[in-house]
Amino acid sequence: MSALKKEVGSEDAPDMFSCYADTAYEIQQMGYLADISPYITQEELSEYVDSYVEEGRIGEGSQLFIFPTAKSSEIFMLDKTDWDKFSQATGAQLSSLSTMEGLTETAGEYYEWTDRYPMTARLFTAGMRWPICLLSAPCSWEPRFSRWKTNR
Repeated sequence: MSALKKEVGSEDAPDMFSCYADTAYEIQQMGYLADISPYITQEELSEYVDSYVEEGRIGEGSQLFIFPTAKSSEIFMLDKTDWDKFSQATGAQLSSLSTMEGLTETAGEYYEWTDRYPMTARLFTAGMRWPICLLSAPCSWEPRFSRWKTNR
């Protein structure tokens, strides 16, 4: 941004860069982003998730200013063999894992069931920030802040 604002001591702006959508919008409003629509075919675009591509369209029309080179998705994986043992012993239901609150409650039950041994990565593994909390201590979901809080 300092290069685009012509701040003292800044270097030249790169021809291509990676940034968040809100930063790209600001740069586009300054007149520095190029519409990349002429350089990519519909067939090529069809190989990407539609919502990711649409996020790159700024303003009205079909101009594409941002190309989705890196996106993140949350995942949840469960070892069914270990889950079945836990579920059979406690009556826990898979449906309890459909909300953050249910997941938190079930994590606490698992913690108690294993004689307060921290939840193992074999049972719950996820591609998000919160497993560190789940793997280390009982915790609770704080919806207001969209984060996990360790209960210590």
